[in-house]
Amino acid sequence: MQYKINEVSKITGVSVDTLRFYEKLGVITPKINETNRYRYYDDIDINMIFDYNNYRKLDYSSKEALHFIRSASLEEQAGILEHKADYYRDKIKHYKKLQKRNEEILQQVHNIDQLLNVVRLGETPVCRYIAYRENKRFYGYRQYMEEIHQWLEQIEMAENAVIVPHEVIENKGENKHFWSFLIREEDNAEIGLPLSDNVERIEAGPCVRMMIKTGKEGTFHYDLLAPAIEYIQKHNFRLSGNPYGILLIRSHEETGLHRYLDFYLPIK
Repeated sequence: MQYKINEVSKITGVSVDTLRFYEKLGVITPKINETNRYRYYDDIDINMIFDYNNYRKLDYSSKEALHFIRSASLEEQAGILEHKADYYRDKIKHYKKLQKRNEEILQQVHNIDQLLNVVRLGETPVCRYIAYRENKRFYGYRQYMEEIHQWLEQIEMAENAVIVPHEVIENKGENKHFWSFLIREEDNAEIGLPLSDNVERIEAGPCVRMMIKTGKEGTFHYDLLAPAIEYIQKHNFRLSGNPYGILLIRSHEETGLHRYLDFYLPIK
């Protein structure tokens, strides 16, 4: 039986414009009536639409889906399916990491009132970071733009963090700090971001941890870490590295913009 394009659209739920696009791709091959130039589709075309959309929903690219349903041999299809099995395993692993990150953030957001300005002991994980901004001045894009762009391509695995040189705190110097992209070593072991001389390493070890709140951009000052610094001094600890704060979340309240930073202050 033959169907006009509007009928195929009603049967498949695919718009007329998309059906025309499918024809250009080669998903469907309608017969053209030489007299009236109308396109007519048969049951095979409709099934091809169903198959194509099925494999697109299975996260096949348009090229992969078209090849699979239109030209792949049984042996080729087995190879494609095996490749996709690996692809799905990698995706599951990746999304489990994102799920874990989301749950960590959610838990902290739920506990902001209990964590804010509370000093506690903790452990710093092994991390890497690359600075892209000093205070309000972006400079990284000029010095190592391509490298930063590689980090941005994996930004869902990284965190936005502010790094405060420990010398600034110890000498009570100017409010110098660096905004950076930070990634945990275990995560980078899988995705392999470039580790050039522009990338700094944070070692694992004991730390003092405290969540702080700042206002709009430009309102961060290391003085906000005063309770943590006092705790370190009181217990005869010393800073053993640069304190860094992971930007947990930005929220927009009636009182304005608030930023919550989870700070780690390495100690010995």
